[in-house]
Amino acid sequence: MLSTKPPVTNITVGALGVRAEGNITLFARKSDKSLHYLFTIYAKASIKVNLSMANEMIHGKLYDTKIQTKVTNSAIGTINDRALQFLVDSAIITTIEPMINGLGTKGFPMPSTNDLQFQQSGIKLLSNTILIETDLKYAPKSTVLKFVPMNERYLAIEI
Repeated sequence: MLSTKPPVTNITVGALGVRAEGNITLFARKSDKSLHYLFTIYAKASIKVNLSMANEMIHGKLYDTKIQTKVTNSAIGTINDRALQFLVDSAIITTIEPMINGLGTKGFPMPSTNDLQFQQSGIKLLSNTILIETDLKYAPKSTVLKFVPMNERYLAIEI
């Protein structure tokens, strides 16, 4: 998709929304591997996501997914916009939302290090704000102090 406008993210209480629009150009690949132009679609999409957090994982679920389409150019003749919209709506319901929601159910890990761990985490969506609440647990791998003789300290500074 080639964007015609910058995507817009909107954060409201309880929901994260994204709007994007642009042109999608479709090609067919023949058996000789050559590409042939078919048609171009103007698409305007809006998606809302519910976010939650559990066990240091961020989970999400899409809802209110809409993609409006219109054929703007075609090399293969007239394409019925209503039929194309029906196909897109069907793909959203049967394939796109279930696939993305499956990934959202599995979740995405919070960024962390070996020494820092998130505990009792939560996420809140406020107006134009994503608030992540958490307790941090510091668990260093080693608490052994290493003795460095005084003369070696000066050598390290001089180098």
